[in-house]
Amino acid sequence: GEATWIAANRLALPFDRIDALLDAALLDDEITAILDVVDARCASRRPLGHLLGEAWLQGRRFLCDGRALVPRSLLAELLVGDDALDDAILLCEDLAAEAPAGPAPSILDLCTGGGSLAVLAAQRWPLARIAAADASADALGLARENVGLHRLADRIGLHQGDLFEALADA
Repeated sequence: GEATWIAANRLALPFDRIDALLDAALLDDEITAILDVVDARCASRRPLGHLLGEAWLQGRRFLCDGRALVPRSLLAELLVGDDALDDAILLCEDLAAEAPAGPAPSILDLCTGGGSLAVLAAQRWPLARIAAADASADALGLARENVGLHRLADRIGLHQGDLFEALADA
């Protein structure tokens, strides 16, 4: 949970392998760093992702701060295909494979926020063109950072505007 995430973040340890280190002894400054975040979380009630500057979605790290919501979405499961929804994804991919050759498919992440779903879509479908749109310039700034973090700037176009109006320049 949150305690594990805080410890892993403040100790610069991999979140997904921290179980192997649960018996480790901590230095005083490490304990202080962890407790500072716990205190800030309790006092401010801000989302933990905003306090730590990162959030994880479907095993991928995203930068996170007050410019956008913390990345979380049931759609992420569809985009990575790690569960029972794989059959539906495979069916869609089979149908796409039978489609006549043409331009690469296009995917729109409307109200992208920090861009996490656009990144997951680009990773799932490497031939697709991705458009990510948001009304907030601040949110798009965070999305640009996440797109850069995942080295997908050549595949994901970011567009600012209100809903579909953002695509007028696309």
